[in-house]
Amino acid sequence: MRLKINTNILFSSELDPQYSSNEMLIDLLKKRNATAYLCGNGAGGYQKDELYNQQNIEVWHNNFNHPVYPQFNSNEFVKGLSIIDALMNLGFEATAHLVKAS
Repeated sequence: MRLKINTNILFSSELDPQYSSNEMLIDLLKKRNATAYLCGNGAGGYQKDELYNQQNIEVWHNNFNHPVYPQFNSNEFVKGLSIIDALMNLGFEATAHLVKAS
């Protein structure tokens, strides 16, 4: 709540997932009546987009541009860290602004 991000959280185990890998994700998406799946850039090495498309689920690739912020004790910015890094370097208010601006 401190970051003012409101979202519903649903654990995949609550949906009794079947299969594994791509098929499990498709199963979970279908159980939620999803028509699209947003994936990160790293999925390209193993994800089979055609399987999603065959099930009428559109795949959207997130081309995330990491925001740069001051990091203590670092000469150059280290990207790809968790939100905890931003919280420790910026505090709650500035991190909330950073998330909303992204």
